[in-house]
Amino acid sequence: MTSLEVVHFLWVAVLVGLPVIIAGSRMLGVRRVGTLALLQDSCPVVLGLVWIALAVAVAMRAWNIAVVAGVVATYHVCLVVSLLRARPVPDWVGTAPTTTLAVANIYVDNDELEAASRQLLSKCADHLVVLESNPEFRRVFDEVGGLSMYPFRTFDAEDRSDYASSMYSRREPLSIRMITIGELSAAQAIVDVSGLQLQILGVIPSAAVESGGYELWHRQMESLVRYARRSSIPLVVAGDLNTTIHRVAYNDIRQAGLDDAHDDLGFGLRPSFKLAAKGLLSKLGPLVRLDHALTNRWVWATDVEDLDPIGSDHRPFVVTLAVKAAGTGRGHRRARSLYGKEGAKFT
Repeated sequence: MTSLEVVHFLWVAVLVGLPVIIAGSRMLGVRRVGTLALLQDSCPVVLGLVWIALAVAVAMRAWNIAVVAGVVATYHVCLVVSLLRARPVPDWVGTAPTTTLAVANIYVDNDELEAASRQLLSKCADHLVVLESNPEFRRVFDEVGGLSMYPFRTFDAEDRSDYASSMYSRREPLSIRMITIGELSAAQAIVDVSGLQLQILGVIPSAAVESGGYELWHRQMESLVRYARRSSIPLVVAGDLNTTIHRVAYNDIRQAGLDDAHDDLGFGLRPSFKLAAKGLLSKLGPLVRLDHALTNRWVWATDVEDLDPIGSDHRPFVVTLAVKAAGTGRGHRRARSLYGKEGAKFT
């Protein structure tokens, strides 16, 4: 193979092959291959390569490649348009009570904890979910005002992993504690919003890049989906879900009745995750969104503010949530049975 043939093979493989694999795996519903899941996560970014391929193919009069690139480019356009389209706001939202929630993956190796903590405190959110929570963050956060502003909190002091979550509230919740949902540890608060109960879960499931991480992520998300389906009160699941909405397996979340706040507002192209917190790769900025606030049918996001990432590879955000009464009856009785003693485990 000549050097020219090698170059031709490489540009076709990268600029056409990768987008085709991603689009094809999504259309075919391929979900159990970790490498494909990661490629699916990068869908809007990597599919952009096909436009270069289309231009090169047309210039070279390589019409067979141009046709394939054109089909994938059309798929890309449809995807982008759908991400920019806000969903219709339900009639009840205009008169519903609201609360605010800040969500931040603080990053375990963050060396700007004071600035990051002050940023979160400046937003004065009613509730705060922190991922990659660790003792050093909690110490700094409390020293700069977190203890006085957020006196109600829960975390697992024994969890020193990269997957620790914690929850903070400004006003006393009905309950606040750590729970286990299958193999997933979650910070849970039941809060009062003008007389209505709202359940907030703070979670960070395993990353697919870990050894065995994708299989564990699948099991954790299956447990979370079952939990969400059983909930008969307003629910928001917030955190670093280690997936974008483009992963095929994410469809299980949608089928559980959970909608993404950013997508509902037409902000589907706003990314939250950088390849690195510092250094050259961080200069690329956030590329995909792994951080989400998912709401069930009795909660609606009316606004989302994305914040600058300070010392972290994740961008925090603050979401305003409107809450609707879920009604009474059998569903409520079943939901109350979920709230047992401290450290309860659900399957």
